[in-house]
Amino acid sequence: MSLKFRSSIRSGAGANFAAALLICWAGSCAPQAKPESPQRASSSAQAPSAPDVYRGVGVRVTTAVGSWHTVKLGNRWVLATPEGHAFWMLGVYAVGGDDHTDELGSSYSARILKKYGNSDNAWAQANRRLLSWGFNTLGPYCYRMVWPTAESTLWPRQQQPVKLPVVHIGYHPASNCLNDGSCKNLYRGLDPAVLSIGRNFPDVFDPKYATFLPGWYSSDWAMQQLRRSPYLIGAFSDDTDDVYGFGPGVDFPTDPPGKDSPHLGLITLITAPTQTANPYSSPANLPYADAAVHAKSELRNWLARKYGNIQALNQAWGSNYTSFDSDGGWPAGRGLMDENGRASHAWLGARLDSSGLTGMATNIRADLDGFLYELAARYFQANGDAIEAAAPGILYFGPTNLGGWRSPARGPILKAAGEYLDVISTGGTDGSQAQLDFTTRWAGDVPLVIWEGMVANPDSGRWRYKPESASWTLPTQDARGRKFRDDVQALLNGFAGPTGSKPYVGFTYWAWLDTFSEQMNFGLVSMLDNAYDGKEARRAGSLDDWGYVVGGEERDYGDFLSYVRLMNQEVFDTIQSEALSYAIPGGRRSQPRPMRPRPVSSGIGQ
Repeated sequence: MSLKFRSSIRSGAGANFAAALLICWAGSCAPQAKPESPQRASSSAQAPSAPDVYRGVGVRVTTAVGSWHTVKLGNRWVLATPEGHAFWMLGVYAVGGDDHTDELGSSYSARILKKYGNSDNAWAQANRRLLSWGFNTLGPYCYRMVWPTAESTLWPRQQQPVKLPVVHIGYHPASNCLNDGSCKNLYRGLDPAVLSIGRNFPDVFDPKYATFLPGWYSSDWAMQQLRRSPYLIGAFSDDTDDVYGFGPGVDFPTDPPGKDSPHLGLITLITAPTQTANPYSSPANLPYADAAVHAKSELRNWLARKYGNIQALNQAWGSNYTSFDSDGGWPAGRGLMDENGRASHAWLGARLDSSGLTGMATNIRADLDGFLYELAARYFQANGDAIEAAAPGILYFGPTNLGGWRSPARGPILKAAGEYLDVISTGGTDGSQAQLDFTTRWAGDVPLVIWEGMVANPDSGRWRYKPESASWTLPTQDARGRKFRDDVQALLNGFAGPTGSKPYVGFTYWAWLDTFSEQMNFGLVSMLDNAYDGKEARRAGSLDDWGYVVGGEERDYGDFLSYVRLMNQEVFDTIQSEALSYAIPGGRRSQPRPMRPRPVSSGIGQ
């Protein structure tokens, strides 16, 4: 087995550079000299040192290049810290406060002020607690005072005393581009008599969208704060809720059932070809300078290039369009651009199925999948280029989840992601071999991270509220802990048949705190700031390991975090043990890296 670096310069998913070994960063891939000993290190090198300052394991596996990158050790992908140490991301979302007044008459934010004396001490302590439970990364939506860049006169050297690596998220570019007309919402143009979906996906083929993104990311205050820190691993582009359609497909059932998302190829086909007034502007309904919905035009052009004439498309689809263009006007005309999904168009199915495409001919489904790839590729490319311009050298993760509800996204989306992203974040998994093989068959041999979360409402401060039945809604904290253990073991040991790799490089756990808005026990801590460890979240008062007062819950709750701590330690030990076989002596910092060329999609809109 050899040490490999991921190539992000690819002609397609799974393609490799055969002539050169590459170290890869978001934004750059630079050819490197082949290591003198790419095979397993000699036994004399197999002794771990202390973890590096970025919480990587005590084994250096690449030279210190000064930024985060991905590396393959034998068949296992890992992240590598700026100092070159192997790293498996054990992240937590939304480490922050909550101002809602709960059933006990106060808020989480008010309670931590009383408990810790001031909020700055509270957020330093939050990071200490995360470390004590084995976590090593701050995920999206974390409060700025837990960031490694945070400053306070109350802290030694006025800096956050417990620095953790962080993965940032863009400030909702897919929804904010709507406000000034830099993009249009594809769902907004649906014919309500046929289909109504109150969600968002931007017209990524609008020329104004590509010009909006660089300015948006470069003006993101949080991005600019974090980009100066070597603790910044990378960035997500959008929350998947803002790019509806990148969620779960229909190849596997969601958990719970019925959570699959619409097919964006179909949405593009049936949306209106123009939108004249912007409902998101201030004041509302200002006229668009350019009324065209460019995504629908691009679909029209893509089909015209493929089929050459409308008769060939009609033969393949079983349709009766008179033109690739409009013939009578949307939504009642006879041209392709007039398509609105009406019931009389039987080739789209007896009853329009926006997610499963039930009843459609194989050729139509294949064409919609083909365009879905182009749409996803354009999104990934535009956002990746803008992130690279705003924060050169960080890893690019794409949206928070490709998929969701423990089910993967559609294959064409994963294919595009595999070509453009440095790390793909999937929206949970059922842990099956079938899902892992599906994901890697489409995405190729690329590093993966995952959204992780589970609840035990009956055994928590959210006991008043009954969640929807699913495999991840458990009766007790003990069962919740065992579910966490089993899930993470599946990630750690997961072996992808199509690629022969162990692709997972970590997870981001939702979340630090029980979610009051959803009334769900996702938290590591309760609304009273008590850890779900079988000791703190109890009725009786006591002191924690740092001498802070804990307890005061309405009931005695069980132990989730002992499982978490043990499993996180198992991950660390496993990665460190495997990395020892590829240990190298201390390396020196490399030269600044050139910008990485990103792959170009297949010509649509060019």
